[in-house]
Formats: sequence, structure tokens, C-alpha cells
Amino acid sequence: MSIRATRFALSISLAFAATFVLASAGPARAATYDAPLDTRKEGKVAFTSPPKAESAGDKIKVSFAVSTATDVEVAVLDAAGGVVRHLAAGLLGPHAPAPLTKDALAQVLFWDRTDDIGQPAGSGPFTVRVRLGATPRLDRHVGWDGNTFAGIVGLAVGKGGEVFVLTSEIYRGGTELRVLDARGKYLRTIMPYAADTPKERLATVGQLDIDGERLPIIFNGLGRTTYPLTSGMRRQSMAVHPKGYLVMVSALGTMAEHGPPRHLLAVDPRGGAPEGVNLVGPRVRKARGFMGGAGEGSAGCFDHVAASPDGQWVYLSVGPRSRLDGKRNGVLRMKWSDAAAGDLWLGKDEPGDDDAHFNSPEGLATDARGNLYVCDWGNNRVMVFDPDGKLLGKLAVDKPQQIAVDAASGDVYVLSLNLQPRWGLLWGGESVLRKFKFAFAPGAAGEAKELARLDNKGMYLMALDPSASPARLWIAGPGLYPVADKGDRFEAGPSAANRDGLELPWFIAGDPDRNRVLIYEHSEAGKSSPGIIAMDLTTGKKSALCKGTDMALDRGGNVYAMGGRDNAIYRYDPSGKPLPFSALGTNKLMTKGYRGYGPFLGLPGLAVAPNGDIYVMRTSNYGDAQSYGGRVDVFSSDGKPKAESIIDGLGYGDCGLGVDAAGNIYVGANVKPADKLFPPAFVGKLPDKGWVWWKAERPFPWNYPYYYSYLYHWGSVFKFGPGGGAFYGQNARQAKDPKYGPPKPADSLANAPADAVTYRSGYLAWDVKEAGAQWRYAGCGIVPTSDCNWGDPYCICHQSHLAVDEYGRSFVPDVFQFSVMMLDTSGNQVARIGRYGNADSAGPGSTIPDPEIGLAWPAYVSVRGGKLFISDALNRRITVVKFEPSAEATCTAR
Repeated sequence: MSIRATRFALSISLAFAATFVLASAGPARAATYDAPLDTRKEGKVAFTSPPKAESAGDKIKVSFAVSTATDVEVAVLDAAGGVVRHLAAGLLGPHAPAPLTKDALAQVLFWDRTDDIGQPAGSGPFTVRVRLGATPRLDRHVGWDGNTFAGIVGLAVGKGGEVFVLTSEIYRGGTELRVLDARGKYLRTIMPYAADTPKERLATVGQLDIDGERLPIIFNGLGRTTYPLTSGMRRQSMAVHPKGYLVMVSALGTMAEHGPPRHLLAVDPRGGAPEGVNLVGPRVRKARGFMGGAGEGSAGCFDHVAASPDGQWVYLSVGPRSRLDGKRNGVLRMKWSDAAAGDLWLGKDEPGDDDAHFNSPEGLATDARGNLYVCDWGNNRVMVFDPDGKLLGKLAVDKPQQIAVDAASGDVYVLSLNLQPRWGLLWGGESVLRKFKFAFAPGAAGEAKELARLDNKGMYLMALDPSASPARLWIAGPGLYPVADKGDRFEAGPSAANRDGLELPWFIAGDPDRNRVLIYEHSEAGKSSPGIIAMDLTTGKKSALCKGTDMALDRGGNVYAMGGRDNAIYRYDPSGKPLPFSALGTNKLMTKGYRGYGPFLGLPGLAVAPNGDIYVMRTSNYGDAQSYGGRVDVFSSDGKPKAESIIDGLGYGDCGLGVDAAGNIYVGANVKPADKLFPPAFVGKLPDKGWVWWKAERPFPWNYPYYYSYLYHWGSVFKFGPGGGAFYGQNARQAKDPKYGPPKPADSLANAPADAVTYRSGYLAWDVKEAGAQWRYAGCGIVPTSDCNWGDPYCICHQSHLAVDEYGRSFVPDVFQFSVMMLDTSGNQVARIGRYGNADSAGPGSTIPDPEIGLAWPAYVSVRGGKLFISDALNRRITVVKFEPSAEATCTAR
């Protein structure tokens, strides 16, 4: 029998609104209605009648009343203050979740004297605690260290000796730009930019204004980029313009963003674009688009730029390792107002060894007179030209790859490298830093007198500090350290880089009972899995715990870890020792197939219910004969299979899984109503159609992204009852291929119940129907779409995971709003947790105290013991959130 919900509206003054779909627990459907994200009333929250507990037969009757519709939390505590029973939690009002009474400020609840899993709670004494108006507060950040770097690809030194350190995950795209002081101590992060960056400096970067809140644009959901054209930055010698801003070359393609156009970029040393200068400068490579396979994800590349001392010109070398348009060997000269680079200013297309040719030109530098120094790597020489391009001289230097000229002394510093391509990096062989005095006659071979030399294996980047006297350079590889010029020798200082912080936190499980958080750090492609580490919440100390990738904890703190490659779940006790399943005799539980993409990423979801049942969302690499698409299976606590495909037909990009004490199941899926693609506040602020690569012109700033993340990655959360449900038609493409065997019932739309709800697939390619869900909450991500077929650009390695607490409240990550949404079991939003902020938004007393809870990529969350743990990969830290009630009262239960 169908149970219908009527439309309702609540008048509030909050900024956002979301869409829910309500339904009965069975297959019957309900109407769609729009609801505000937070329906708490304004004003003071108080008890009008304090909590009272009294015996009612074999139960305890709990009653209380409040002054206004707010969220409430009711718990039963034992004599030690621990929670025995999470009795109720949710938002009062027309959709208050059971067992709370709808549309009532006075509440009556009954406790049956059992704990959360239905066992007798004991003899007491017991206390009933009622909390009102949960307010998220920053508890702490752990794991952040401004001098822990992951993959340094660029260096530059600006005014005052500030050191700019560019890092990148070259294969999948993550990029960061930090600033250190002249001693190498962390100062600030400018990519991603700070929350208080003036909008004037972001005008050419691109931002969204959502009801007065400025939100960064997500240009690439896999690369986590808030600047355009920066997903997958490669090694390069950046330049500092005479006006103080940075000049660099935009990203090469990644495995998930093929063939982007390449431009020069100008970045203000405080973040954003410099005043009066567009972020995106002249184009130096045309867009190529889809290239097949992993595109340029593993392509070697090294770019070099220099600026003239009068600021009029930017120079860029073009050679085999620059991966720009055509096969050329020379130097480009451009003004920032140029739309695109033109013909070569110096050199020819073909390589050569005479004065008119270069053979793989590399590093560039200018001196105080505006002369240009060019590392002619393949010819083992440095060529020097005056500002008009006239050859002044050529000097023999072995394998010159990077160069810098001290404006005061005229000394020339050359880093010689024997370059080899591997994983987009260039390394190996000779690595020598030299100082020269150059003397030359116009047009003739000159003398390069070597004055100092440093042989350090692994050096690959160099930048000169123009403000230091005597001269000082910064070197990357291994580590990041200063090198002082001592006249006839170099003296290397201690490394400014360390491994104390987190490089890239990913999967997470909070364990406050042991004052720790368990973390899996994402490893770059080609590296083996580092396993699960435990980080102390007080000291930040890291220690290895056990093998595994994604993880979940049971009530006792035992760890359930996915293996990654082998489709198994492993169980360990809290100390990391193997804990066998009683029915298996081993701690290894084989599933139907969840093999992670990457292979240690893309694991869609794992959860352990309060009763010990194990829920796993399985999928496969783009589908295989055993398990294409996604499904949720259940195993008993002893390791035996309990239910197969309890939720069927999920797309293989769908992700996020949680279970509450009643057995309700929460999953993330990227489907959406055709007429409600986004939360209402975003309608009209975002394009309503996707695109493919750069096949057509689009208005700023949407002309920059390879694909449209707001469709591709922004999903929803669905709540299913204990009986589960299904999506239909999400995997129709695989079902047509005979290699996958006979189609499954959920593969076809025709098999959906007549009253199933119709959605569009993530990228709006086809219809998908859903049956069995009780409600849908719009705004969860990233949840990769499952309706494209672009090869590796159709990557689902990067995802998000939701969490469900002991009350059944779900915590939903939403990277597009830079927040985590706290929902009760009816889908009401109780709180929006966090706002946009980079690593410098570290809470009260920090450089940027507002917002209190700053988040840049809150994709993976865990909740336990009243605390929320957020894995913020872009800010390289774990954010721990506590909840402070506006009012709290207790009473004795006898």
C-alpha cells in the first residue's frame, strides 16, 4: 500500500535548500518535496520542561519539552558515564524521525532497558541525558605539517627570500603551492587559495557566489583543483616576475584529463591572480582532448620560463621534454597580452649544433642587463643572447639543465642533469651543481670558469634567492635544502622538508576510545600500498598498524580492512593482530569482488553494523563477468554470507556506505532528477549540461575544465530499509555485451516496479529507476558518474565515503560545498559542518580564524563516540569535530 508524503515548506533564513525523495520502506513510492537543509528555528533553545524518567511497567518513560523546534539527542548513560543506549536523535518538526513525535515540542520516549544491540543493559544506576541544539566545533587538526611535501615539481624564490614550493600528483592531478620563509619555515598556502583571498584577485580564477557565500570552483574533481588548468602540474623552473608574482606553465594532461590546452599562468604570491594581470596568460599548446588509455598521465615533462628584468617579456624554452605544440627546438618570447605563442624567437624546429640551432633547449635565465641564458642541453653548452636576440657567446657546460644568474655578482649557477623519463618525472644519472664566471667575446666561444661544485645524488630542481648575500640556492632532491655559496665551494644546509605530517590522507576510521585515528594514505600510481597507520590524537605520532586500505571498526574497536587487490576483508584486533572469523578459522573473508581501482583506491564502501554484521559494496574495474556494476552484500559477524545484493544495480562509480542500528542502509549514488540537477541555491549558477573535452567554446570559467565535475561527481545519498532495494538500468551498457554473461534483473529498466522513481544518470546519458529507498538527499560527493565511456578519464579511483553514528545520523561529505552535512534518520539536515578554507584556516588563533572549521576536500569521514573525523586530502590533515549542545539536562532513571 502506497504511503504518500505531502509537500511542505518551512520558512527560514538559511542560505541553502536540498531535495529529498520520500517513500515507504517497501517498494511503494512517495511524492518528491523540497526541504531546507537546516530547519532549526532562530533564537535561544531551552527546556520548558526538564527531562523526567519514571518507571512504566518493564520500561522507563522519558519526557521533556523544549522552547522551539530544534535537534535533540537522548541517551541513557551507565554509572561510569558511558552511553548504554542511543535512544533517539533528530530534528523536531513535521519530519521528526521515530521514535520522536512529529510536530511536537513536548516529547515522550520509552526505554526498554536494553543496550544498542538489544541486550539487557544491567541493573544500573542509569542516567538519561538530553541535549538540544548540537553545534559543530573544531576539536583539533592532526597530521598537518607545512614542511611535509608530496612530490615537489617546482621551486622559485621571491622577494624577501620567500621560497615557493609547487607539489603535484602528476598521474591523477592534485596540486599545491606553499610558501616558506628564507629559513625554510612554512608561511602559507596559496594553491588552494586562502578563504580570505579578496574577490578581486579571484576574478580571473573563477568563483561561485551562492547567496553571498564565495565558493571556489572545482575545476577537476579527481585533481581536487580550485585553479583552472592546474591538474597534473609537471616539473618546471618557475620564474618570479619583476613585480613579484610567479609565472609558471599550466598542467600537462593526467590519466583523467587528456590533452588540455597549455598556458602560462600568473599567480600572486598571496594567492589568486596578480592585480591587473589575468591568471591565464598566452596559450602555448592547443587542446588535444581524449588521447586514449591513460593519456599523458605518465608522460615525462620539464618546462622552463624566465622573465625579462623590465617585465615586458616572458621566455619559454621548447624542446622534446616540454610537450608543447610541434617538434621544435628553440625559445618563445611572449607578452602577457598575447593570446598565444607565435613562432620561435630563437632556434629552429629541427635540432642542430650550429649557432642558429639548439638540441633540446632546457633552462632559461636573465641577467640584470636583460641578456638571456639558454641551456642547450643536447649540445653541452649555454648560449647567451642580448635582449634583441643577438648571440653574445656560447660556453661549454656538460648537460646544463637549469640555470640562474646572480644579478649582483654576475655569477652563473648551473644544475647539470642526465635526464630520463619515468612517471612524468625526469631523473637519474649525473646531478651536479656548478658555479661559473662566464667570459665571452660576441659570437664566439667563451670561457666558463668553474668556481665551485656540489655533487649530490638526486638533485633535480634549483632556485636562486636573489635577496641573499652571499648567494644562496634552494635545491629539491632528496628533500628540500638551502645551499650557501662559500666562494670556492658550496655548503648544503639541513633539509627543510620532513616526513612528520601526512602527505595524502585518504580512508579513515576514528577511534577516540584509544585516542587515535586510523588512516590509509593514498600512494601515487606505481607505488605499493603503505597499509593502515594509527595517528595519536594528542601527539600526532604515526605508527604502522596493519595491512589494508579502506577500513571500518566494530563496537569493540576491531579493525576490518579491505585488501585492495585480492577482494578480501581482513579482521584485526585493536593492536593490529589478525583476528579470525569463527566460521572461517582465518581473519581473511573473501567477497564476491570489490577489487579497488588503482588498485588501492576506488573502494566503494565498507561498514560494520552495531550487531556485528559486515556490509560491503562491491564493484569491479569498469565491469567484469563476475561483478560489473555495484552491489551491497552482507556477511554475519562470524564471516558467513548473510545476504547477497541486498542493494542491487548500483553504478560502478557509486560509493559511500553506512548502516544504522535498525539495519537501514545508506549509500551514495550519482543519479538525479532531470529537473533538479543541483541543490536549489546552485540552480542558475551552474551550467545545466555537460560537455566532452574542448570540442566547443564555452564561457569563462567553464571553458577550462576537461569535463563538468558538478554533474560528473555530485551525487546523492539514498536511505534504504533493512530489506534493501535496487537501481535499474544503471549498467545497461555492460548488460548488452555477451562477455558479461546473462543480464541481471537490475540491468534493465523494464524490470523496475511500476511505481519506481525515475532519475537521470550522473552525466545525463540515460534514465535510471530506483525502488525501495525511503528518501534521497541531494548533495554528496565526490561520487563518480557511471554513464560515460572515456577510457581512463572515466576514472573512479577517487571517491567519497559517508558515515553513520550510533544514533543513526548520517554524515555526508560534500566537496562542492566544502562541508559535511549531518542528517537525521528522516533526512533532515541537522547541521552543515565546515566551510571552505585551506590549511591556513586552522581555527581560533590561526592565521585565518574564520571559518572555525576550514575544509578544502572533505571526501572521507568517520564518526564515533560523539566525534566526527574528516580526512581532508587537499589540506593534508585530519579534522576532528566535536558537538557542543546549546542546552543539556539529565535525570536519574530507576
